[in-house]
Amino acid sequence: MPNEIITNENLSKAKVIAIFGDTGSGKTGLAYTLLEELKETKKIFFFRHPKCYLLENFEYNNIDNLECMEEMQDCVVFI
Repeated sequence: MPNEIITNENLSKAKVIAIFGDTGSGKTGLAYTLLEELKETKKIFFFRHPKCYLLENFEYNNIDNLECMEEMQDCVVFI
């Protein structure tokens, strides 16, 4: 995917991004590339990340229940 497509300007227009593909096709790598681009302007939350202690190194946050999402605005939630 060309880097000129993965810009904060283009990503900020999206409301939902779904990534799908075969095993080993780079889905996780693409997802983290998108998150790195978006973290400049939005807070990043993971829903029930299995190793939440790793998120702090990247300035990401972990949420454990859906009730937390009721008050969220202008952020990214990785499910």
